[in-house]
Amino acid sequence: MTWICDGKSTAVLIFDEAGRLLAHTRATAPAGIALGPAGHVDDVRPGATHLDAAVRETEEEYGLTVAPGDLDLVLHRWLPNRCGADIPALPHGGHEWMVYRARTWSGTVTAAPDEVRATHWCTPGQLQFLAERTIAYVHGRLPETDWQAAPGMEPVWVYMADMLGLVDADPADLAVVLDYAQAAPTPIR
Repeated sequence: MTWICDGKSTAVLIFDEAGRLLAHTRATAPAGIALGPAGHVDDVRPGATHLDAAVRETEEEYGLTVAPGDLDLVLHRWLPNRCGADIPALPHGGHEWMVYRARTWSGTVTAAPDEVRATHWCTPGQLQFLAERTIAYVHGRLPETDWQAAPGMEPVWVYMADMLGLVDADPADLAVVLDYAQAAPTPIR
């Protein structure tokens, strides 16, 4: 069956009491660290909202429960990142992203093995390291074998993390990262 991207993606940021962010190493290509559960809105059901997808993705990928009333919208932006769809969103590809921060959540982190290879509680310093690793990779300064063995942050997440103040990246580097995210398929399904 042909998958046509709806051009709408959502994500949830989950922090612990120590201020660490729950991230995960993707189990699907391409390699990378995602900064929270994320996915397409149309995967929920026809007529679903970004909030519906946020709740569903958090449960599906991390086994955690979040309530729509406990999610604060922290980023709403269209970004030109590609996904694994057979046909990108028309007319110009990319996704309308809505990223939420969970004020509260419950449950025990239980990663979905088909989507999440491993979860990580990341400190601000670790997030900066992951972003810098990705920047080195997209500039060609990190060999593919090194990237596959220990990837950095998923490219679209580097851009969003900078916008959210979670990392600090040079604008010229962000432009290269965003160009890479636009050119390379980045499954978020």
